[in-house]
Amino acid sequence: MIRTGFIFLGIVFLTIPSLMAQWDLSGELNAVGRYPMGKNQRFNFAPEDQRMPFWFVSNQRGRFAEDTKVGAWVNARSTYEFNRKTELEIGGGVLARDGGKENFFLDEAYVKLKFSWLDVVVGLKQMKENTRGLSATNDNMLWSLNAKPMPGIQVKTNRPVMVLPDAGIALEAAWNEYLMGDDRFVTETRLHYKYLKLVYTDPLDNLELKFGVHHFAQWAGDSPATGSQPKDFNDYLKVFFGGGGDGKTPLANHLGMYELRMRKSLRNEWDLNLIYNYMFESFQGAQLSNLPDGRYAVFLDSRKDRRLVNGILYEFYYTRNQNILNTTSYQNEDYFNSSSVYPSGWTNQRRILGLPFFDYDEEQDAVVGNKFVAHHIGLSGEMFNPFVSYPYQLLLSYIYKDGRHGKYYTPNREVFAGIFSLGLWRKFVDVDAQIGIEVSSVANPIYGLGLQVSKRF
Repeated sequence: MIRTGFIFLGIVFLTIPSLMAQWDLSGELNAVGRYPMGKNQRFNFAPEDQRMPFWFVSNQRGRFAEDTKVGAWVNARSTYEFNRKTELEIGGGVLARDGGKENFFLDEAYVKLKFSWLDVVVGLKQMKENTRGLSATNDNMLWSLNAKPMPGIQVKTNRPVMVLPDAGIALEAAWNEYLMGDDRFVTETRLHYKYLKLVYTDPLDNLELKFGVHHFAQWAGDSPATGSQPKDFNDYLKVFFGGGGDGKTPLANHLGMYELRMRKSLRNEWDLNLIYNYMFESFQGAQLSNLPDGRYAVFLDSRKDRRLVNGILYEFYYTRNQNILNTTSYQNEDYFNSSSVYPSGWTNQRRILGLPFFDYDEEQDAVVGNKFVAHHIGLSGEMFNPFVSYPYQLLLSYIYKDGRHGKYYTPNREVFAGIFSLGLWRKFVDVDAQIGIEVSSVANPIYGLGLQVSKRF
């Protein structure tokens, strides 16, 4: 898969120059240097085995390992507009870094066809960043920016599609199929993902209400314990409709989420967003037996970037119930784990796919911590004068971790993590500085400094 991706990427970059007259080319080049500092080290360079602070690694699109100090990546895309409603985009990117198991790999390699209301993507493509990058989970509790993207096929609406215009009722939908790779217990696992969202809009009150259902399923693949998993078309149809197998041999590992959202415009200058994510891993959980678990968020977003504060986000996470009091066989959802067939759980390339507050242990190849309470605050804005502006971003997180039901941490863990980013230069190139911190009740504090240089073209 990787070799094929590099061939595809080479074709992209060799073809684009000859089509410059018809195609629009854009991209960016990034170089990052980061230095960790342990307790009482002040500004001395850290030992080689010291890891980076939490937010220097988490939600970085899988680009940095815990010991990565230097990295660089380039991404380019070219678009061709057939008409006002149809556009073709070809993109790719590569990344080089120190640390981790891989030092050079594909960051993107895709083809995208965009219609007036529908997007079709084939290949490896990074996800869009939401909520100004302030969310701890990119606005989706089950799929953050914490891991590398997976190759696959994506078909989704790019805007709400009206089905009852007079009533203000619209739909958003997506259907996706991915390959999860070989770096897991069950190799060549396939991932099915779809969602359907019902949208109500009242233009008079500047109000939008949204309810969505997300469905994920890991299926197929080759297991060293049980052999080749079911993977024909009839099996796929069962997976698509949430089938779980014959009771003895699970067909898939299912994961679901309900999404509730309200957006209210305030004086045409700010948008107030109230958000709730409820996750479940069984039919019992789908019946709301996991309450009050979930993500609760308030996001105030400015319609103007040039403000001292243009985005404020607060998120509260609670995962301590997990249907543990149920007396049936569905007791304990054990979020992000699947010990029966897919023990690597909700991970990709050894990293959590969802909210990075879940703890993954690489030696056990399992999620060892999924019971916690967390508070997260994000703040963004610009400090400016008539001549220059200095954009900034602040993320602060506090997590109280219990471990898992039946396998609790001893003692329980408290973690505080933060990162502050400041744009220092915005001319020929962009220069941003970062300060990170991670303080834990069971480990020494970790601090870090970072510098990123970016050039867009």
